[in-house]
Amino acid sequence: MNRGFPDFLILLSVLVLTGCGTTEAAGSAGTASDGNEAVTDTTLTVLVDADYTLSHGWGHVFSCKVKDVLKGKLEDSVFGLSVYATIKLYGDLLLPFKEYHDLMLTFKLNPERKYGPPPGFKDFEGNYWELENVKPLYRLNHLPTLEDLFPEWSDFEGNASVYKYAEFPDLKYNKPAPGNWLKSLCPGGIHDTLTGYVQAWKENGKVRFIWVINPYPDCGRFYCFSGDTVDVATTLTSQGALFMTEVGIYKWCYIYSEGLLSKIAYHRKNITDSIWAVDSLEYWKNTDIPHYIYRYMKPKGPDIAGHDWDSRTVFDREGKRLKEEKH
Repeated sequence: MNRGFPDFLILLSVLVLTGCGTTEAAGSAGTASDGNEAVTDTTLTVLVDADYTLSHGWGHVFSCKVKDVLKGKLEDSVFGLSVYATIKLYGDLLLPFKEYHDLMLTFKLNPERKYGPPPGFKDFEGNYWELENVKPLYRLNHLPTLEDLFPEWSDFEGNASVYKYAEFPDLKYNKPAPGNWLKSLCPGGIHDTLTGYVQAWKENGKVRFIWVINPYPDCGRFYCFSGDTVDVATTLTSQGALFMTEVGIYKWCYIYSEGLLSKIAYHRKNITDSIWAVDSLEYWKNTDIPHYIYRYMKPKGPDIAGHDWDSRTVFDREGKRLKEEKH
């Protein structure tokens, strides 16, 4: 029996659904495959209904019916979208064996890629569109972003410097030196989510914000530096949509005073809800070991200064839990 025949059928299905054949997208970057009509919009945003079609070695394929073109130009009424099979890569969206209505998909033109996928699709004119973001239409007005969490950043007037990708050092006992870290990076990075990049904003010569965009499909990290405080948030997309951990943490705050004094974690039941708890970890001096963990239940906002804690867990210098106290 020819065991390669089913694999061939799967590959053929993927090529058909994603518009990927053996024809190269001729012409220079930013031109359509016939070389006659230039693609003036490098960003494409469409509203679609997406139906799961099949899975293969590295991902899933969805048949997308175009309901509206919100930005850019697209002649296709239906296209096959390929996505990575990474679990929960797009939150609760684009999971196998499901269909979705009113998804807003944002793509960027990738003139370097002549064959698809992943992740994205090849249109009828031979242009390859790389998937950048996925949002359900009904949540567009409620999905928190970095601009919501850090309004001082959204109003910041300085321009960002772009560097080649590097990981920011873990925040522990020693107060970070973002300026020195940036000096070690290679300048001239490009906004490429496949390889990742670093953006930095300075104010009066001091680093104010750093955004590390990890290589796709990993999440990014945003850092806000203010005196002895470093605020950290995790981003799902290069547009700044926020990520929340499985235990409900969406933001961390590190406070330094002759070493790491405390770390504050903010909890939500889901990313659109208000804060339901705040944990404040105070550390033994000159160590990364917590001495106390204070929990504040249902605070009225992120500021816990002057508020009474609801419970406190006490640890010894070895990190062993000693007791829990109620207030």
